[in-house]
This record gives sequence, C-alpha cells and structure tokens, in this order.
Amino acid sequence: MYDYDFSTGDIKGVEMIDELPRMTKINGANGFRIYAGRFNVSGYGTSHVYIHRNKPPYIVVELDSGWVILGSAASEETEKYYYQLITPQ
Repeated sequence: MYDYDFSTGDIKGVEMIDELPRMTKINGANGFRIYAGRFNVSGYGTSHVYIHRNKPPYIVVELDSGWVILGSAASEETEKYYYQLITPQ
C-alpha cells in the first residue's frame, strides 16, 4: 500500500536501534500495529518508515535522498535484514 524501494548502492550507512525516535505522520498509516509511509522523524527529518510498532530492533538506512526506517514483526527477521544490508555483496 505504501511502498518505497532503493538500491543497495545508494546506501550511505546502516544502523540498528532499539527505541524509535518521536515521529509524526506526513502521509501513510500510523495504526495500532504498524507505521507505513512518510513521517517526520526526530533527529532524521522526513523519512520513509515501514515498521511493526513495539517490535524492536529497527533498522535505520541512510540514503543520499533521506532515511528509511524498517522493522519486522520478528526481531530475528529484522536482524537478518540488517546483516544482509551491512554485508558487502
């Protein structure tokens, strides 16, 4: 419904965080279980956010064009994606 894609070649940095910064929805969904869409995120600015709420950790990806914050419903899956993003291809 609210998708966004980027090339791994566009990644400037990746970090994993356990707590979400404050954020307000610009457009998208900020439901009870998920955030999906564009949000103004404290410390990052306008970001694309696709997370399951209250399911840390979360991945923060820095791109030339801004930030993407990702998180799965299962922490093991989020960690797997994190290691895939930081491992050179």
